[in-house]
Amino acid sequence: DSMCASSCAGPEDCPSGYDCSAVSTTETQGSFCLPTTGSCSCGETVEGSLRSCFVSNEVGLCQGLETCDLTAGWSGCTALEPSAETCDGVDNDCNGVVDDGLVEGQSCENVIDGVGVCSGLQYCLGSQGWVCQAAVPEVEICDGKDNDCDGAVDEDFKTGDIYTDDEHCGACNVTCAMGFPNAAATSCTVFGELAQCAVAGCLPGYVKLNDFQCIAEAASLCQPCTGDETCLGETAACLALPEGDYCGKACDVVEDCPAGYGCDVVEGSEAKQCVPSTESCTCSGSNTGLARACVETWIPEQPGLPISTCQGWESCTDSGWGACALPDEYCDSLDNDCDGAVDEDFKDEAGLYSSVAHCGGCGFSCLALDFMNADPACDVSGELPDCTFACLAGWADADALPGCECAPQPGDDMPDVDGLDSDCDGVDGEVEKGVFVAKNGSDGHPGTLDLPLLSVQAGIDKAASLGKRDVYVATGVYTESVSLASGVGVYGGYAPDFHERDLTAYETAIMGSEMSAAQPGAVNGIGVGAQTVFDGFTVFGASNPTTGGASYGVYLKDVGGLIVSNNYVHGGAGGAGLPGAVGASGQTGGDGAAGVGAENTGYAGCDASLHASGGIAGAGLCAGVNTSGGAGGERICPDAPTQVQTTTQTSSDEEWGGNAANTVWIIGTGGEPGWDQLVGYSSCGVCSSNNDHGSDGLGGNGGVPGEDGSSDGVCSNGQGDVDAAGLWVSAQASAGGAGTAGIGGGGGGAGGGVDVLDECGNVTRTVGGSGGGGGAGGCQGSGGQPGLSGGGSFGIFAVWTSLEGGSLPLIGDNTIVRGVGGTGGPGGAGGLGGAGGVGGAGGPSNQGNGTFPVVYCGSDGGYGGNGGPGGHGAGGGGGCGGPSFGLFSHHASGIDVSAVFVGNVVQGGGGPGQGGAGGPSYGNPGLNGSSGAFADTNF
Repeated sequence: DSMCASSCAGPEDCPSGYDCSAVSTTETQGSFCLPTTGSCSCGETVEGSLRSCFVSNEVGLCQGLETCDLTAGWSGCTALEPSAETCDGVDNDCNGVVDDGLVEGQSCENVIDGVGVCSGLQYCLGSQGWVCQAAVPEVEICDGKDNDCDGAVDEDFKTGDIYTDDEHCGACNVTCAMGFPNAAATSCTVFGELAQCAVAGCLPGYVKLNDFQCIAEAASLCQPCTGDETCLGETAACLALPEGDYCGKACDVVEDCPAGYGCDVVEGSEAKQCVPSTESCTCSGSNTGLARACVETWIPEQPGLPISTCQGWESCTDSGWGACALPDEYCDSLDNDCDGAVDEDFKDEAGLYSSVAHCGGCGFSCLALDFMNADPACDVSGELPDCTFACLAGWADADALPGCECAPQPGDDMPDVDGLDSDCDGVDGEVEKGVFVAKNGSDGHPGTLDLPLLSVQAGIDKAASLGKRDVYVATGVYTESVSLASGVGVYGGYAPDFHERDLTAYETAIMGSEMSAAQPGAVNGIGVGAQTVFDGFTVFGASNPTTGGASYGVYLKDVGGLIVSNNYVHGGAGGAGLPGAVGASGQTGGDGAAGVGAENTGYAGCDASLHASGGIAGAGLCAGVNTSGGAGGERICPDAPTQVQTTTQTSSDEEWGGNAANTVWIIGTGGEPGWDQLVGYSSCGVCSSNNDHGSDGLGGNGGVPGEDGSSDGVCSNGQGDVDAAGLWVSAQASAGGAGTAGIGGGGGGAGGGVDVLDECGNVTRTVGGSGGGGGAGGCQGSGGQPGLSGGGSFGIFAVWTSLEGGSLPLIGDNTIVRGVGGTGGPGGAGGLGGAGGVGGAGGPSNQGNGTFPVVYCGSDGGYGGNGGPGGHGAGGGGGCGGPSFGLFSHHASGIDVSAVFVGNVVQGGGGPGQGGAGGPSYGNPGLNGSSGAFADTNF
């Protein structure tokens, strides 16, 4: 651009920062004061100042800042070279949007040479670049998975669909290396559609009996045979012995044979054979002690009497089979010992069968009868002997059935774990004081022993209305939630006919139904008092599917004197928490408008008609906060000629760039206007300026980014709390904090004008360019909402808001299996802060732009400052995982729980809910929630 310069004769005529330099052009000849920086707008007074600069190409335009350097002038432009958008978290094409136009979810592959290719989708994650979600291929192993992503599972270990590998025979990790006894080798063999490990060869001295056995070659020695092929072992022969055909065993010397055998040549055999020395396989020298049947006959001396034939045993001895030993007499109406008498050992003097083992005849044994608390006996008082029983001392027959099942005891008959019927009424308990419940009953029945009710709750309600002491529940599964009533004992573990009580043999289960305010647990005791009992049940707490809902196996509130004993309680699963909502992103600040260019008045005067406003400020309003930028300085007529000699600018305030609406200190303040020049001070052909001030307007100060929201309120209480209603409640995380709005940029100052001394004739005046408008600050992103916490799981849950009457319950000898706490929900992502508006360019000097009248020594207006981007919202906190406790107590002061919970066993099981992850954010991510507490008890 063309600029005005002062003539000079030497360096002393020039101000600081200027050199007296010769100029020779077709239009100008002579020496003039020229800035050492090569720029009239960059001098000592503005050293280190910034102004806008641009880099553009066919992709777009990027704005930056360059710095006034006294050596290099305006230099060091920070603008990026516009380029196509790439996945790097940077606005490459300078359109104000990061990573725009990139398609997420594009297909991608993970490839490992020689292993496989796994396909998936890739996603743009900002500064992390493209991230491929495909699995990493691995060498195929036998694990039921497609490790190398070729569409086949465990193909290297199969033939077709059958696992045939020796290390994976029939299924993964079933190895044939375990082998078989005495096998030399095994292999995986297919039998039909099933693969199994089988014998492939036997060790020396053993032969293959079948696909799964190797037995000793001598296993068939002296076994009956029909030919050589039926004898085990190589060259074993079928020998013809006096007792029949028996297997031999090949031998070279007698030491190859067992004791009692010789090694002999056998006709027709390829090899010598082991032959018993006695030539008898049934009684050889090596099997003494064996016996075989023999027969003796008794012939009576008196003709006509029956002849007795008795079977006995003869033993094998070193010298052969011994004498026939006859059996003892046996009660079977026969002469077993061939002595001429029948069953003589089992009759009394009268000839009657009177023993307990043979009552009234052989085999009529009373011993086979199991009489409770009685001994069996044979009653011979009738016409014929008959079995009966005799009660033991202190016992009686109470039900007219065989046996003495009852020993009456004084006092109340309370149900007990031993099932004792102390009052001998046929039930462990008292029939007249109880209501009966069984799976074959009906809630329309009266609840008697013969006509029981069907549901446990109906039994409790019936007992309470009739003033009955107990409810007796027969074995079975009762799908209901029950509420206990004061003064009513509820006992499980009864046989279907109620005549026995055995908690193991007759398990009685309560499967809790959906939770309600009136019945939070599967079993509920709320405000019940003394003489209330719950004993002998298996309780399954219902899993709670509601968001963050708790599961209670047994729920107790403000109870006194209640006894909960001998139960097996399973905790259910708590409900999972929900994810938090995503925070809203902030709006982009408005861009500032460009200023109006410099203009020649066309005559020596100047009036207000040539005034022009600066560029309009970019507009912004963020949550009620005005973030608009400052307006550009106004273009006005130049000051009087005396300004050039003064050090104080006397022009109007409107030439200054306006401050941003939310300016802070010097951030977002307006730029200083340029000082007016004078024609005629040194020469009517030269524009002279103040030595200490430039004539171009200075740029407005840029805004700065808003602050990112903070991540506060981590959910760290994995145990939760109990509310006023006595129900468990989870701790919760906090939402992420919102960012703050960016500060707007200040408006650029107006450029200086040109005044004229009167003696210079009709030289025309010039007004400078007006300043560019400042960009508005971007709006803040709001914080992400917190994830909701998971629900707790409790086996037995007891809460006391007060100690009524001073009595405490007893919760003892129960077994508890913990349940699973619910998973905490993840926090919502924080909203993005809006981009700041771009400051408008200052009005140009228009020197040399070819217009008429020629713009004479015009000055540029200052650029508007860029607005700062809004701060990012923080991510919401992750919800806590739900706790899991076997026993949980929440009580008022003065309650000693060590006297309440006695002898209980928590077997384990279950697990805590995992805490939810904090919400992501480009600023501060949310904090992770704690996992739920996990312990046998909370006390």
